[in-house]
Amino acid sequence: MLLVLLLAIIWFATGKKRLSLLAFFALLTNGFMLVPQEAYTVVANLKPSDYGILYCLSVAAIAYVRNRNYYKGEAYFPPFTRVLLLFLAVSYLVSVFLYHIPAFESLKYVRKYMLLLAPAVLCLFSREELEDTVKVLFKVTLVQCFLYLLQPILKTQILTGHSTEGVTSFFGLFSIPRYYNVPVYLWFFLFYACYRKGVDEKKRLLQVAFMFLPVLVSMHRSHVAAYIVVLILGYAVVRMRKMLPLIIGLMIIIIPFAGIISNNVERNKSVMDIAGAFEIGYEDFDPGNDGEATFTFRIMHFLERFDRTMEKPETAIFGLGYMADGSNYANANFDFFIGLEDEETGDVIQFETADIAWSEMIVRLGLAGIAVYLLYYIALMLRFLKERESEYGRSAYCGMAVLLILSFTSVMIMDMSNMVLLLAVYEILKNKNKEEVIPVQDAK
Repeated sequence: MLLVLLLAIIWFATGKKRLSLLAFFALLTNGFMLVPQEAYTVVANLKPSDYGILYCLSVAAIAYVRNRNYYKGEAYFPPFTRVLLLFLAVSYLVSVFLYHIPAFESLKYVRKYMLLLAPAVLCLFSREELEDTVKVLFKVTLVQCFLYLLQPILKTQILTGHSTEGVTSFFGLFSIPRYYNVPVYLWFFLFYACYRKGVDEKKRLLQVAFMFLPVLVSMHRSHVAAYIVVLILGYAVVRMRKMLPLIIGLMIIIIPFAGIISNNVERNKSVMDIAGAFEIGYEDFDPGNDGEATFTFRIMHFLERFDRTMEKPETAIFGLGYMADGSNYANANFDFFIGLEDEETGDVIQFETADIAWSEMIVRLGLAGIAVYLLYYIALMLRFLKERESEYGRSAYCGMAVLLILSFTSVMIMDMSNMVLLLAVYEILKNKNKEEVIPVQDAK
């Protein structure tokens, strides 16, 4: 992937900006989910986000060298970006100097948030270049949907990501291999397929149905519920604006229970899962015997870490720190017993989980960090809501609503590659508004 990074930088420097931007998104998404993770570690032990950060730094440096006044006198970032980055910087210092976590170890976690600075790079592209890239990413997602649907048919993993072992019942009808690796930007482009303009209605319906198939085949019931709910609410926001307070109220009610919907088809299992989450404490939870109670597992996973975080004022505010799973610091200071098992060591994975974002939030950010992150997230979401007449704005706020609902069953809301796509949409809308205020005689 180092070669792709170098090509992306060269393409930008030589004016091939569309190719450069597309390569940037390829770096962030494991080569659009076609390049194994091992390809990122051939030269150095880097993650996709690291390549994205290196791209941003290189492109920003090129722009600055060419015009040192380029970054003066304009606000490039969404509201509360600086507040969030300042909190993360302070939290990093707390991890290093108060918790005594090694500086490099802390940096390995917090560095992914540098991608929130992506608007300083995205502003170097024209609206047309950004829109063209989004359209290409849409086509890429359609291809990914096709490849995803081939996986259970061929019983072979094609896209990068995770799959389960064996077969799983498909809503009680028949059994197929289950794959978790749905296309990375499906949460945005399914809505983009719904709302993009200038498309024949039959073609739109076919594309939406085709992109919804991976959601069904993945058997993520929380995903199915989230997409359906947001599709209905997205329509209601535009068509029935007077119902907005009711819609927001329904979302607040639905979010905590999204995980309940996700786990079991059979009613008795669902009831047991719900009851387990509210009737027992995490001290009484047996991950071995209660492994099928996935909603209960998620809640217990969060509560065990929440209680530990609340033990001291500083950890309540800043979280437990930016330590790595399996590090000397983590082994010496933590012994959580609820979590997935590390396949190599057999120990419980202390911090990282793909099951619930709130566990990562409370451990890494604390109460103050959660508040700041949600302030940033909701402010960006409201910005898109104001642009709901635009296909981009409407797709973005619907996608963000899905990520918010799924925060109880996944960590997608904390994935910075998802935020980069949203920031590209933010830049498209910002450029659109700039063009609208240019006087006619000057708009040449």
